[in-house]
This record gives sequence, structure tokens and C-alpha cells, in this order.
Amino acid sequence: VCDTSAVTRMQVGAQTQTPFKECLFENRSDAPTAKALLTELFLWIQGRSCYTLPAIGLSLLECIPLKWALFFNGGECNVIDRRTRIESAFDELMERESEDEEGCVLLYPTYPTTAPRHFAQYLFPLDWVYTAVWNALETPVTQVPVGLSKEGLPLGIQVVGQRGRDALTIAVAMELEAGGIAGW
Repeated sequence: VCDTSAVTRMQVGAQTQTPFKECLFENRSDAPTAKALLTELFLWIQGRSCYTLPAIGLSLLECIPLKWALFFNGGECNVIDRRTRIESAFDELMERESEDEEGCVLLYPTYPTTAPRHFAQYLFPLDWVYTAVWNALETPVTQVPVGLSKEGLPLGIQVVGQRGRDALTIAVAMELEAGGIAGW
């Protein structure tokens, strides 16, 4: 039986740094061990799991010891250094020329193709990076629908802005819609 309060528990977990797998298994009698998660993955393959594949996958990733993950990524200092360099390069790219400017935005596709059919995204697991990169950089993004494909599937773009410039991304999205470029 699926627990309908899972979303609330995960939101609280995000605020308290509780591991995702513990939020996922909170009201279950078994512990969120790798074995229990692999069993849940098997249930998902059979269509009997209450959880999505990404939720199970993230929980399994949390079972990997941090020292292993850092070892394969060149150590903690290397991971932090890489993120800092990427953030700096992005900030420099988005920097305003003068105080009179509102700032700039980046228009970026939401997904490399039209919206995938149900479960089709599992065939191309890295397509999510089109949105994940902005989450990792903690930048504001406004998703803007731009219409439908020939097949009737939604198409969209992301309006990406500098940190703290959320209002600008929303304003640009509204202008795109008012100009007839975006919307349904």
C-alpha cells in the first residue's frame, strides 16, 4: 500500500537533510537497506512498486559510501573546486554591463526532444541534465511552454537567470507569452 503523505515527508526531509531513502521508507517496517531497495527495484520492474524508478535509483545511490563517490570524482576538494569554477564562469557570463541594465537571461531547451511518452525517458536517462544543471547551479529558471509538436506533444524552453533574479525570468516569460512566441 502506497503512503500518500510521502511528498510531505520528502519536503521535510529536504529541509532537515534527512536522507531521501529514509523519507521514502519512513512508514515501512523494513529499513532502507540496499537489499530492500533492490527488492523495491524488482517490484518496480514487475509494475508492483509504489515508487518511481528515479526515487528508487536515488535511494540506491545514497547507499554508496560517500568516500567511494568522492574517490571516483577526484576527492571532495576537486568536486567543490569544479562546482565553484562552473558557478564563477556562469556568473561572469550573466554579469550585467552596467547598473542600468535589468540583467540578461539564457533561453535553453527544457528537454532535448519533445516531451517523452510515459516511461520513455528511462531509455535515455541523461536527458534530465537539461534541467538538472540549473538546479545544481542554484539559478532561477522559468519553464515556458512554446506550443505542441506535430505529434501533439508539449514543447518548451527555460528562461534561466542569475541567482536572485527570479523576477526577471518570470518577466521575460510573460513578455514571450504576450508577444505570441510562447504559450499554448
